[in-house]
Amino acid sequence: MNQSSDSHSLRQVISLFLLGCSALLAACGDGDGGGSGPVNDGPPAVSFNAPSPATVAPGGSFTLSWTATAVSSCTASGGSGSDGWGGSEPGTGSATLTASATPATYEYTLTCSGVGISSGSTAAATAAEIVSTPTSTSSAPVFGTAFTATPSTVTAGGSITLSWAVSGATACTASGGDGSDNWSGNEPTSSPSGGVSIQTSSTAGSYTYALSCSGTGGSAAQTATVTVGAAVTGPVFSTALGATPSTVSAGSPFVLSWATTGATACTASGGNGSTAWSGAEPTSSPSGGVKLIASTAPGTYAYLLSCSGPSGTTTQIVNVLVGPFDCAVPNLPTQALLTPHAAATTATGGVLCLVCSVNQPGNVIDANPLNYAAILTQVALLDASESLAVTNDTAFPAGRTVGFVVANPTQLLTLDLLQSFTLSTYLNGTLQETSSVAGDPLKLSLLQLGLIGTTQPSFVSFKTTKSFDGIAITDGPVAGVLGEVDVYHACVSQQ
Repeated sequence: MNQSSDSHSLRQVISLFLLGCSALLAACGDGDGGGSGPVNDGPPAVSFNAPSPATVAPGGSFTLSWTATAVSSCTASGGSGSDGWGGSEPGTGSATLTASATPATYEYTLTCSGVGISSGSTAAATAAEIVSTPTSTSSAPVFGTAFTATPSTVTAGGSITLSWAVSGATACTASGGDGSDNWSGNEPTSSPSGGVSIQTSSTAGSYTYALSCSGTGGSAAQTATVTVGAAVTGPVFSTALGATPSTVSAGSPFVLSWATTGATACTASGGNGSTAWSGAEPTSSPSGGVKLIASTAPGTYAYLLSCSGPSGTTTQIVNVLVGPFDCAVPNLPTQALLTPHAAATTATGGVLCLVCSVNQPGNVIDANPLNYAAILTQVALLDASESLAVTNDTAFPAGRTVGFVVANPTQLLTLDLLQSFTLSTYLNGTLQETSSVAGDPLKLSLLQLGLIGTTQPSFVSFKTTKSFDGIAITDGPVAGVLGEVDVYHACVSQQ
């Protein structure tokens, strides 16, 4: 064979080889499991983008997204097991998942298989998601003024003064003492001017007084220890110095009473300004007690009586809390309508109210926040109704929010349970406007008072559009579902 013939044969072989390769490429498709286009014969690859967000609260939502090349299929694994991550996923895509309820760091894996000449290969990528419970940015309460008792050593039955100031607290609770000195329950976050006076135990010993305060950032507590020594022999208060009532509205009267044995003279002190109590007093109060007028400035006032005799001197103290009083409605400064500026009246309507009444209506206008009037409707039919009205001696302008602090002895009140109740305002005895659940809607707010008895009190109210000097709460013919509604105070917003 000559050289020309050899070259021609070589060209034929090359042409046939190239034709075979073209056919093979056309048959292989585009590298994604079929179809036309070029074949991606590279190794499989997959990568996650950063989770969004990278840190999430328990139960919150977050998104995973990823990109894969030269893959035929992908399988999800990992995660918390309850977030929806698992099974088949596309080569490129995203998934919105629900974070676990348990704080931790969770890994999410995507494993993908290759195609073409890499069909036996796999690639995997992992993303991490942090599930974290958010921490409060609020700080724990701080005792800016330490909780102290002055003096820290006292004779049995003597008086001490507790003082404190706490920042960052919303409520404080007293405990300790001897159990009979009235150091218990709710206290303000800062002691009143002059502190809180406590009469110590009549039994010698060491007594610890505690104050625990809480806020949105946590809680803090401090204690003060008082040493009570043996009592010095002296006059005896056979009837302790007492105030009736011990909680009054500003400018209202109250009565002090007492009785001693072994005393020859007594001297009064305490109170405030023009209402101060001072000078000589008898060794026992006269019949009916000694009538005083409370300060016109709200606060806690201490009244002391020191009685002396041949064997020494004995002093007793009583505190009187003076209003006005806020009804503790969240984000709404209010004023309780109290005696002597307010009067309470009741009415019962209908002929088919078999067991209906309004008990102790005067409690709704006294200064004791724990006293209440009870609207009872044990068996109410058809047109039966009871109402409790409070009338103030001065009128309020339109635009004020008005209502009552109410509770049920056995359950938390809801607007559904108050379907039959209405609130009405009056001016000089004339009806101004009425609000109900079904009509002009009432508003129900839980108060920041904690529990009263075993239930949480609520403020049922509406915003007025007319001036008024009286407010009434009235139940309807189906109020027997509740049986009893306790009414603590009538309240008007300060603006």
